[in-house]
Amino acid sequence: MPELVVIAPDRAAVGHRLAGARTLVAGTPPDAAALLEELAGTDHGRGVVAVDGSLWDGLDERTRSRWESCTAPVVVPLPADTETDPSAGRRSALQALLARAVGYEFTFTPEGESR
Repeated sequence: MPELVVIAPDRAAVGHRLAGARTLVAGTPPDAAALLEELAGTDHGRGVVAVDGSLWDGLDERTRSRWESCTAPVVVPLPADTETDPSAGRRSALQALLARAVGYEFTFTPEGESR
């Protein structure tokens, strides 16, 4: 069965482990990139690799683009904890993730509005 693996800095790793996710600790964005390479090189049913937003944001654009287009495993950035309005970022992140997963872009009607 595919598994979820989380790559997070030490400060966030405990929370992910408590939630039941297999968690790998990366101290820096290059450490996270090395862990992604390692996970992609072994096929152990890893369906989704979630990367902490602070680590993801530190990766260069070429590296992020490569992993965003990867389908085995699917690499998903977790929201960084520094966002001032997390709902806006989450909405666009969800739209991008859905578009990537099904190949079709979804739009959402703001809550309380009807079409």
